[in-house]
Amino acid sequence: MNIKTALKTSVAASALLALAAPVAQAGNVQDGGSNAFTFSGQIVNGLMYADSGSQEEWFQGDGGSTNSKVRFIATGNLNEDISIRGYYEMALLHSTDLSNATLTVNGETAGTTNSVGVNHAEIKFATKSMGSLEVGLGSTASNGRSEADFSGIGPAFSQGAIGSGSAIAFFDSGTAASFATSKTPGTLISAFDGRSKLQRIRYNLPAFNGLSLAVSTVPGGGGGDWDIGGSYTAMVGDLKTYVAAQNNWNSSSTSDGSWSMSAAVEHGSGLTLQGHYGTSDTNTAGLSDPTGYGVLVGYKAKLIEAGTTNFAFQFIQTDDLRAEGETAEAWMFGASQQLGAVKVHASYRQFELDDNNAATTYDDITSFFAGAVVTF
Repeated sequence: MNIKTALKTSVAASALLALAAPVAQAGNVQDGGSNAFTFSGQIVNGLMYADSGSQEEWFQGDGGSTNSKVRFIATGNLNEDISIRGYYEMALLHSTDLSNATLTVNGETAGTTNSVGVNHAEIKFATKSMGSLEVGLGSTASNGRSEADFSGIGPAFSQGAIGSGSAIAFFDSGTAASFATSKTPGTLISAFDGRSKLQRIRYNLPAFNGLSLAVSTVPGGGGGDWDIGGSYTAMVGDLKTYVAAQNNWNSSSTSDGSWSMSAAVEHGSGLTLQGHYGTSDTNTAGLSDPTGYGVLVGYKAKLIEAGTTNFAFQFIQTDDLRAEGETAEAWMFGASQQLGAVKVHASYRQFELDDNNAATTYDDITSFFAGAVVTF
């Protein structure tokens, strides 16, 4: 039996062969034709110290700015013009999730993830001249448009992202035993970055001279849930530029959706500058529309032969997100170092809250995070 001929009949057959392939295949299997299967992912671990003013504690675990995951990608061609890709990615379970860790008057609580999550489960049909169609669970057209970032600082943090410590509650500085479980960096700060990953139908127009546009819709929910997004990349002398924007609409009775934009510039010297702005449309009478913005300054250096060293500072401010009159700020400093397939990183975060109640003030939340990511 000619094994190559048999494999050409199905991308799924390539996947089966990959499961039995020796380690020397490095997670990739090709059938000698157009079909291929790739297995990859990352393992993450981190250590976090957090201080909410009245409570402090060390945590160790997965999660934070990123998490452990595995992905499976199968590709093949129907003909010279049409290709198909199957993409499945799982977020792995772990005993401690640092993005969900909390501090209360009774001490610390380590967040847990007791089940495997699914980030992607989609099929993509692509043509050379008519763009591509993506069906299934994956990024909507508006996802990632607030995250233009050339800094390379991830996973220490990324533009608009909070990461570790986002579930720790603010304590009332006048009453040590009083803390607001609903007032956390995660509920008070946002980059207004569209719809994330959902079960959707997405169409990507053909890219043209650095311009990429996409539209998607989320079936169900009474209709009206759809979004658009686009980006533009260009080189101007020593400057590499990237601009992205999105607008999304939904059928919610409390909000008509949101829009945001972001931009990043990288100079040949290694200096980078990133920024974002976003807002959502609130239908509640008498309430202001939440708004937020941020700026991230980074620098890339080649200090050692093993890989690039990245440094960055970020500031984020969000107004009226959880309640009218609340202003939250985040200050972050960090560095990351590439060491072949391993990336180590460290970051410091400080979160501040100005409440709409003049009689109440809240302690700042500070945290230090260090971790490593091994990719394969």
